[in-house]
Amino acid sequence: MSRLRVGLLARAGVHLLVEKPIALDQQAANSMVEAVESADVVGAIGFMYRFGDAVRRWQDSDTGRVGLFAGSYHCNALHSPWWPVRAKSGGQMLEQAIHLIDLIRLFMGEPDSVYARAANLFHRETPNYDVEDVSAILFGWDDGRIATVNASNIAVPGRWHKDWALFAERVTGRFTGWNDAVLTPTIGEIADEVIAGTTDPFVAQLANVAAAIRDRRPPQVPLREGAATLRLALAARSSAEAGRELRIAS
Repeated sequence: MSRLRVGLLARAGVHLLVEKPIALDQQAANSMVEAVESADVVGAIGFMYRFGDAVRRWQDSDTGRVGLFAGSYHCNALHSPWWPVRAKSGGQMLEQAIHLIDLIRLFMGEPDSVYARAANLFHRETPNYDVEDVSAILFGWDDGRIATVNASNIAVPGRWHKDWALFAERVTGRFTGWNDAVLTPTIGEIADEVIAGTTDPFVAQLANVAAAIRDRRPPQVPLREGAATLRLALAARSSAEAGRELRIAS
């Protein structure tokens, strides 16, 4: 959805749930957020992972500070004609791995630096394919914390493999999806807590947006979060293009 269209809809009083990425450049994303907030309508971004049972359980747990996040996102698909075109999707970092980047922000806050590598290894002869099919991102904090994401479009055809692990001061969490995880305390009695949730995060997010509209309050994941997470994804892509670590502007 273009920033012009978002602005027109917001000024007309239309509430919005925008899919990720919110935009393909930061200026457009910021303009969309400004338009929605100035019009005083509900604007939400489609980061449905935040509504999963396992994700929410981690947030409600006394984990202490997270020191390391390690995530992966792998598939093998040419599922939409627009997806392999950078000018339309932004590439895998912006269109798929951005979900894990958003979780990094949710669990660890804003990083200070990023170093990334990306390449198109196996789709160079595929027509209209100009995005990465392998990538790795390392976000760093000046206090020593680290988060990594690796992704590819060269894995098992027809499957979307997404998992991540969190290593915190008092708990280790291994997630196989938004609803499923094993949380294990690392201080005191060592006993696994197995989470096998049943929440449909898409439905939960829609219900949250509907409640926000009804109660005239902000949604759980406002549009501004989409712009903030896009900033990190764009920084990662810029690092891959530059071939070096970059500081992330605050």
